[in-house]
Amino acid sequence: MSGNSISRRRFLAQVSGASAALAAGLGKASAQAEPEKRNMQDGMTYRVLGGTNLLVSCLSFGGIQLQDDRLNVLEMAVDRGVNFVHTNRGYNGGNGIVSMGKFLKNNRDRVWVALKSAQQRVDAASLDEDLRALQTDHVDVLCVHDLTPEELRSQEITDKFMALRDAGKVRFLNLTDHNDPATRVKAAVESGMYTSCQPSLQLPTLEGFLPVFKQALDANVGIVVMKSMNNTNASPQEVVRAMLAGGATTVLKTLNSVEEANAFLDGVKEEVAIADLHNGIEHGRRALAAGGVCTFCAACTEHCPQNVAVSDIMRSYTYYYRNCSNPKLAREHYMEVAPTRMASACAGCDTCTRVCPQGLAVREMVQEAHARILA
Repeated sequence: MSGNSISRRRFLAQVSGASAALAAGLGKASAQAEPEKRNMQDGMTYRVLGGTNLLVSCLSFGGIQLQDDRLNVLEMAVDRGVNFVHTNRGYNGGNGIVSMGKFLKNNRDRVWVALKSAQQRVDAASLDEDLRALQTDHVDVLCVHDLTPEELRSQEITDKFMALRDAGKVRFLNLTDHNDPATRVKAAVESGMYTSCQPSLQLPTLEGFLPVFKQALDANVGIVVMKSMNNTNASPQEVVRAMLAGGATTVLKTLNSVEEANAFLDGVKEEVAIADLHNGIEHGRRALAAGGVCTFCAACTEHCPQNVAVSDIMRSYTYYYRNCSNPKLAREHYMEVAPTRMASACAGCDTCTRVCPQGLAVREMVQEAHARILA
């Protein structure tokens, strides 16, 4: 299907178990007023992003490695129908948001913009600085990130967001989460505060996440999947289509070359099918059976008696250093960890290893991460 909201109801009605129940939530978007449309192109599929009523491309552009010499990739993706972009002040040493601003200067009306707040909570004091860098007067989606289930329900967040919304600087609120995404997304949906959530989700965790997809879709909360290529040898098309078949609204991906962009864009040319979901789940099962998979469940961090940021360190190492082959980016993310929570604070008790559901040698991996990333 091209240039229109993709129909999921037909194939979801055929799926048994948790994914079959997704169909109930999918009817909500069609019952809304006419969705807001932007940059609709043939060869791209679109879905409504939860309660925002924004019709977003099923592939979205992540700005974590964006810089001026990659703006041609962003331009190419938008020309192919991508209309949802994501950035943050800290991306690529601050270059990412500046490069995104150069693109938005002449293309703001073609894309919806999501901005991860400079701080975990809504940071009103820094938003104006980010807007100046982006060369726009507002962002469509403001993302708060990595909050505990208790923190994400904070009245402070609601009050600050509403003040920014009333000032015309933001439109919608999103929760972004890297650690234990199923628990955090569930809490965000139940809070009623968020129109969308952005969990880290890979094929090995897709099957277990299906009930969360159902709950989110029933509540009209959109799901933006990130870091989907971790822990898999599946192709970009297989990963994207599996996530969309499972219930994602859009898959967020950093695209660093025209070739990479084409590989992911090929995954959203046509409507997804039941087979795409089953194929993705099977890939995930094989990855889990092979071992060595960190699923970002955060059990290691929650049980660490020294409060070491184990899951953040594991993400910097297993995703940015290993999967993305980007030591610079891995170092940037590791350096965001407070010094008292780095691997050097580990007391060697091995609790993280004992509680890991995947049986990983977590303590050894954390020490290895520290040595290699800071080398």
